[in-house]
Amino acid sequence: RLVLWNDNLRMASGCSNEELQGMSVLDFHDESQHGVIAEEIGKIFRLGEYASEADVVFKDGTIRTLFFNSRRIVYNNTTCLVGTAFDVTEQKKAESKRRLFAKNLEKVNTAARVFIHSGNEGQNATEDKLKANLQDLVIPHLKKLKASSLNAAQRKHLKALEDSLQDVLSPFVTSLLLTYSNLTPQEIQVADLIRRGNGTKEIAD
Repeated sequence: RLVLWNDNLRMASGCSNEELQGMSVLDFHDESQHGVIAEEIGKIFRLGEYASEADVVFKDGTIRTLFFNSRRIVYNNTTCLVGTAFDVTEQKKAESKRRLFAKNLEKVNTAARVFIHSGNEGQNATEDKLKANLQDLVIPHLKKLKASSLNAAQRKHLKALEDSLQDVLSPFVTSLLLTYSNLTPQEIQVADLIRRGNGTKEIAD
């Protein structure tokens, strides 16, 4: 049960100090998760320190994903836990979008490989399908990702994805695949990075 808290918890939860006094930690979680949360709390008492993620339900029904870092302490001669919680809801949403984007991009890559190895027969139809896949499966998620909260590393990868999409139908990549079909995808990627003028360190990154 809660003993002490800061103003951030009071404001985020929407509860008054009087409501928070004596509340159980389980009151912030869906009833279906009470067993799991109780087990997590038990780990902190046993191990002395523990970190985990959990969905928290606030007073207005809002559900947010928080990352908890907790430690066992002695307070007023009683064994207690002190913890901090960081809201990672937006990061989790961005990660989910990134995974979905990567999944759809792989579908497009498969279509691209089929297009490249199919020869001249039906080339125009396959190219139209590839462009449609890009437009319908990838571009919408790309726009959503660009508008979300991304860190510098994620934005760097997103930029690389954009550049790769622009080169899906690049004459250089197409001719390279047709001429050197024994190259692995990674070797083709390195060749393309060299063509762009990237140095060794940039290619390694």
